[in-house]
Amino acid sequence: MNIQTFNAVMKAALLSAGKKDIRYYLNSVLLDTVESGMTHIISTDGHRMLVVKQLETGLPVGQFIIPREFLESAVKAFSCKHTYDLDITLTDTTIVISGNGNSQTGTLIDAKYPDWQRVIPTLDEPVNGLGMNADYVSDAMKAAKLLGKRGNPVVTFTSSGNNSAMRYDIVPGADYMLEEAFIIIMPC
Repeated sequence: MNIQTFNAVMKAALLSAGKKDIRYYLNSVLLDTVESGMTHIISTDGHRMLVVKQLETGLPVGQFIIPREFLESAVKAFSCKHTYDLDITLTDTTIVISGNGNSQTGTLIDAKYPDWQRVIPTLDEPVNGLGMNADYVSDAMKAAKLLGKRGNPVVTFTSSGNNSAMRYDIVPGADYMLEEAFIIIMPC
């Protein structure tokens, strides 16, 4: 993963990750890699969730829960001034991110992450009105600016009914080579 993609994706993910949640595993970002090589990058605080799909990351198959504090430190440690690739190495207990002569090592969270796929809206029903937390919508737009087309991020909205979650699909910027990016926000 190149540094620009890493920083954009992780900054966007940290917008939706828990901060001081009693459910400690939500104070993190999940890397969920499947057999095909696709990695889902997930973050949620229980009220909103960011999902980013990236093809062929070279990461091992499995779910890896990365602490928020480690990612905040890594985003600061790796500069975007020059283009370079980052190597991400994962074991059952650790993550190592290295590139451009710098290296960060962290301990993964040993827990079961919630079934994130279960909350993705599937039904598209007419909506008469829907209440959303304005701060969450604002963060969704910030994520769109980080991950979307530079200068003109495009977001589409879908809902599965008046009492269901709202899905904000982000049209990914070509620079990041992302398959898909979207945010789910639960209604008030």
